[in-house]
Amino acid sequence: MYDFKKYLILVVDDEKRALNSFKYSFEDDFNIIFAQSATDAEKILNDRASEISVILSDHKMPNGLSGLDFLKKCATTHPDIVKILTTAYSNHDLAIDAVNS
Repeated sequence: MYDFKKYLILVVDDEKRALNSFKYSFEDDFNIIFAQSATDAEKILNDRASEISVILSDHKMPNGLSGLDFLKKCATTHPDIVKILTTAYSNHDLAIDAVNS
């Protein structure tokens, strides 16, 4: 069996319930750290970027950067980290912008 715990995943979501659900579902198989805002995630990245393999970010966050803006910023500063955008909202333009970015 493959050891996915060697990769650190940063999950960014302003909703604590979403973070708890992700933690409960995946913490046994993956090494995960959590941030409740893009600002908090940027602080974590500053300290631990060399360890982080994947960033999973919700798009709609009320304070500060949106998830897409945060991942766009990460694309320039941390191009080797895999970036995944999630959203509970159906928005065709957002999807196209995310793929093109």
